[in-house]
Amino acid sequence: MGLLKALPALVLALAPLQGAAQSAALQDAFDRFPQLSDTMVYVGREILTLNPDAPSAEAVAVAHGRIIDVGTLDGIEDRLPVGSYAVDRRFEDKVIVPGFIEQHLHPLLGALTMMSDAVISIEDWQTPAGFSPLANSEEEFRSRLSEVIASYDATSGRPLMVWGYHASWHGDMNRAILDELAPDIPLAVWQRSTHEMFFNSVALEQLEITEDYIAGWPSVLARHQADLENGHFLEAAFWEHVFFEKFAPAFATIDKVMASLEYTEDYYHRSGITTLAEPAGPVDPKAQALVAKAFGPDDTPFNFFFIPDGRTLGVMHLENGGAEKVLAETEAMLALSDGRTQFLPGQIKLLLDGAIYSELMIMRDGYRDGHDGQWIMTPEFFKQVFDLYWDAGFQIHIHNLGDGGLDILLDTLEAAMQRNPRYDHRTVVVHFGYAQPDQIARIKDLGAIVSANAVYTPTLADRYAEGNVGKERTERMVPLGDAIRAGIPFSLHSDMPMAPAEPLKYMWAAVNRISTSGSVIGPDQRITAEEALKGITLGAAYSIQMEDEIGSIERGKLANFTILEENPLTVDPMALADIGVWGTVLEGRVQPAPAVPGGDSDETGARLIIDDPERVLDASLRHARSKVHHHDH
Repeated sequence: MGLLKALPALVLALAPLQGAAQSAALQDAFDRFPQLSDTMVYVGREILTLNPDAPSAEAVAVAHGRIIDVGTLDGIEDRLPVGSYAVDRRFEDKVIVPGFIEQHLHPLLGALTMMSDAVISIEDWQTPAGFSPLANSEEEFRSRLSEVIASYDATSGRPLMVWGYHASWHGDMNRAILDELAPDIPLAVWQRSTHEMFFNSVALEQLEITEDYIAGWPSVLARHQADLENGHFLEAAFWEHVFFEKFAPAFATIDKVMASLEYTEDYYHRSGITTLAEPAGPVDPKAQALVAKAFGPDDTPFNFFFIPDGRTLGVMHLENGGAEKVLAETEAMLALSDGRTQFLPGQIKLLLDGAIYSELMIMRDGYRDGHDGQWIMTPEFFKQVFDLYWDAGFQIHIHNLGDGGLDILLDTLEAAMQRNPRYDHRTVVVHFGYAQPDQIARIKDLGAIVSANAVYTPTLADRYAEGNVGKERTERMVPLGDAIRAGIPFSLHSDMPMAPAEPLKYMWAAVNRISTSGSVIGPDQRITAEEALKGITLGAAYSIQMEDEIGSIERGKLANFTILEENPLTVDPMALADIGVWGTVLEGRVQPAPAVPGGDSDETGARLIIDDPERVLDASLRHARSKVHHHDH
């Protein structure tokens, strides 16, 4: 219809030029209609706008990378000037939704885990080397680790590294065990959380990790989190020293990192993501440059944003220069940009308690076996750095997993609000592993928001309920239902490699809350598909202060869309993770998703494995009929 309307005007434009040379006639015609190719109207089977005033549409008009109209095709054509647009019907049998936003992941970390010599994890992963199936027992983990050790190329001169180990599935790990398995080659086992690593004696010797080296660390916390006897380094000991100073330079070459970043670029695209952010992005300019080299070019299929690592900046500069030095270094970092790779202005990330995959989060009532969690930032240091950025007007994103750590976060925020009240500060509780009802109320009252990793529940719930956390607390893992009922703004994220960066998978996890055994974990904490879709679009945009630019399909916003094969709001909730992603549109540029190298297009990341699919289906149907079903609350 649009082309037919344009033809009479085009004929009239060409008629006076019939006596001129052909090239001049064509040039003059295009000069008279410079917008002929500038406006494109995309037609979908359905368009889910997430605009409450007009939640669905038939077509969307795009010009110069932005949305200029949304509605019915006839209505849009009536409003556009004759001859100023074309109609693209390639999505006529597909569903158009706002471009998926991954609020929180770590590209370099994801690239490094994916380039491991082997991924032996508690879920399946698709890696650059091919498909890596899960290992859910100690015997299987040890067997596959032995196979990798046997295949080691001694001429490489670098440590052998395996990622994915978790004690709850794979048993004990220490230096002596690794020495027995690999007495003659350097071996490192990276724990599933990425927050800790185990080394054998040959690796410790090769990397020169000694008592004197550890004794030279300025941080008491870091020295406390190093166990040389067992070859075990976690949190501050690992991140501030061992990983970047010793292991990464010995293991990873620039070419290898760049190849893995290119793999992750295609992976994010296949997942339908159009905007990504990394809170606590690398402070080192060389590491930033690697990401910018991979994601900065204009043909990158998404926009990528760093949020600086305030913890590391505080460690580096607070004692040597004070608050002014920390803020000056932060502002200098925020000024850096490279094409599609930018820093988000006025935002910072802090890290409070330890990793949930390591059972190192700080819990109010401790653990059933008596072990303690760990701080990434001690409460005193956290408050010092938090107050510094709070008073400077920053939005603060805070890594927090346990309810004990959340108490410290909320106490610090409340004291800051009393001392220096701020409106719309949007302090983000990041990950939202465990939160009690009284804490939900405080989050709301203090004006904080939540960014949750919903995949914790299906992945960890069974083992944590049986083990050191217990069933009662596990039912409240990632309590999004409570957060929504309290009216707390929220988003969903993967924190990849903590979970696969596939928004449809964490939609599935938040809506169904089904564990690997097929049990429904905390049915009152499930959310609706519409709420989950907002969590990966408009809610995610709000969490990084970009809701005026992205997150919904409305006039004036960037033309970022994800193109799906099915409607996530009407499909069977158990099928959410299986919806096909055709590709994306980024600022008006149509981008079909690339195929998976050597595999099917739906094997893009980790798969949650259900022990008994029939049991899952039965559970889903049972709860569909119950009063607490996610569509009924």
